[in-house]
Amino acid sequence: MNDSEAKAETTAWLSNRRKVAESLFVVPHKVTSKIVPYRYNPALEYLTKNASGKDYVLKSRQLYITTFYCLSDLLSAVYYPNYSSLLLCNRDDDAKIYYDIYKYFYNQMPPEVEIVPGYPFPFKPKLETDNVHLLEFEHKEGNSYLRLQGAQALTLGRGFRINNLHVPEIAIFDQDYAKNAVTAALGAMSPTATSHLETTAKGASGYAFDLWNESKEGKTIFKPIFLPWYLDDTA
Repeated sequence: MNDSEAKAETTAWLSNRRKVAESLFVVPHKVTSKIVPYRYNPALEYLTKNASGKDYVLKSRQLYITTFYCLSDLLSAVYYPNYSSLLLCNRDDDAKIYYDIYKYFYNQMPPEVEIVPGYPFPFKPKLETDNVHLLEFEHKEGNSYLRLQGAQALTLGRGFRINNLHVPEIAIFDQDYAKNAVTAALGAMSPTATSHLETTAKGASGYAFDLWNESKEGKTIFKPIFLPWYLDDTA
């Protein structure tokens, strides 16, 4: 096998997000708190089979959906130069919750992966900026960014573009701020950008509730995906 063949095989392996996640990462078990290998549960299997790339996920608690999307955000920033993801949380103070998830997985990353014996492949880029509101990853072709901002303090500069929008627990937001922030973020997205809204249910009114119903009626860009409690196989 030559260098180009080894690179092609490694690239193919890296493109399989599930294989990468289940091969390289661990998480605390939600019941025992013991560290266990990361794996896709039935809820994640259902989500990945039905996701469109622009999704609104109504979920039961503790299905690892937020963890899944945070890991996906991170891997995209690691893989792709010139990538920009925005995680929109309720308040700026909440950013640390998600920053800690990003860093938990980043710290587990090996510097290299060696899928083909004798052909190590660089995997973990250097962090040029590391704070609770911004993770900047070094790439020769142009750095990538994971930004974390609160809906109540969202500022998008002129020309700001987003390749990915992640909005966890939108139903707990102040709903006026949620509507304004999501609308602004969607306006800054590139045509090929992905977007993931996800939440547990909270009440029968407000922007998150209305957006879910409009999505079910096909009136938004989002595909509604419901993940009930019985998609949890935790022993």
